[in-house]
Amino acid sequence: MKYFMIALVLMAIACSAPEATETDVAFDEKDYTLGPVQQDELTPEQLEKISYFSKVFGQVDYYPEEEWVKDMKREADPEKEINVWYHMAQAFEAYNEAHKVDIYTQIEVYNLLMWRATYPAEAVLQQVQLEKLTPEQALQAMSYYQLEPEMNDSTANTNTINI
Repeated sequence: MKYFMIALVLMAIACSAPEATETDVAFDEKDYTLGPVQQDELTPEQLEKISYFSKVFGQVDYYPEEEWVKDMKREADPEKEINVWYHMAQAFEAYNEAHKVDIYTQIEVYNLLMWRATYPAEAVLQQVQLEKLTPEQALQAMSYYQLEPEMNDSTANTNTINI
């Protein structure tokens, strides 16, 4: 799932990034292999949460629910990963319901929340190129996500997002 999240973030960056240069690194899905299945089955509660966030993100992320389930079974700790995505979906839904934004703004909110799940909001704001939201609106959108950032060992001591 982490590779999927990285791929989504890279795709979002590529869609909003300026013209590629010779120093840009290409992302090729063939260079990555899926990890082994860690869990044969997920609990009914986990499946319900997956169904929820799959539906909530349906307009901005066309990833089928069945693929979410397969990916979560590959997680060493599916409960933790499902919980992150579930809280992202709740934040996404709450912001969009409160602000009635268009699909392009929803995509930007979705991308912000993916970053926010890993990094503090201020660090995200320093690194992203906003197209639809003002910095204040972006901070407000990210404020709906209530979990602490899930920084890994390589990012735990920094407030900089390495792209």
